[in-house]
Amino acid sequence: MKQTSSPTMKVSIFYGLLCSLGFGIAAWGMDAAVLARHYAQVPYVKFLPAVLIAVLFGIVFAWVRTRTLSNLVKALTWIAYIALLIALAVWAPSKIAEWLVGVLKPDVAGKLRYSVVSFPTVIMVSFFIIVAVGVVAIFEENLSTNFLWSGRPIDKIKLILVAVLVMAMAGFWTDQIMTKELREPQVLLAKTFDFARQNFNTEVEAQTARAWHLSALRELGEAVLQQPAILPKSFEPGILEVFVDLNDSSAICNLIYGQLSRCVPEGQK
Repeated sequence: MKQTSSPTMKVSIFYGLLCSLGFGIAAWGMDAAVLARHYAQVPYVKFLPAVLIAVLFGIVFAWVRTRTLSNLVKALTWIAYIALLIALAVWAPSKIAEWLVGVLKPDVAGKLRYSVVSFPTVIMVSFFIIVAVGVVAIFEENLSTNFLWSGRPIDKIKLILVAVLVMAMAGFWTDQIMTKELREPQVLLAKTFDFARQNFNTEVEAQTARAWHLSALRELGEAVLQQPAILPKSFEPGILEVFVDLNDSSAICNLIYGQLSRCVPEGQK
């Protein structure tokens, strides 16, 4: 181990921070923003803990690299970072989210069941993470040196762009392969409630009603006039069950492969 100058350490830590933020915002941040616009009760349960963990370890690993001359140790920090991001990609929408929702809403804690994604999905996400981390690892030393010692503004911008954009691409594919599957049914449910509320007691063409699966809301009656607050109850590939708070009442809705199947008042089978 060796003592590294403070400026070099700061640049390396900044680089690690940018990598984690780029990945985290793309993987879970956009998801949280979309869910927040579509009546999710706790839209940030994946984003906040996952990004906090990624940033913390990204900074720690960067600090370790500035304290050693060993290329092996440096490589091991990047391998550990890859393993961390893959673990977060798998656990953030499942066990981490399930745990945090249970903490924030203890009344539903024992009713939640968020499954882990399938092994082929993990392999696909791992590929993008490995490639992205490999790229930022290869260019770290050169970009950091130019950022610190070059007087050209472009060299400072390059470090930021490479760290953020390359890792954001991996985060984007993590979202598309993993997170999107859980988000889109919730967005569809929110839009269906909006459509039902806007067209309540009006004649809707049969084809349009079928397209929106309005019959799935029939058992809720006038409760559909309330703005829903949506919370996933359980999910597994292709099947999502959600709690829907409707102000003075509540319902449970089932979506199968992205299509609304049935909503019933909570407690009714």
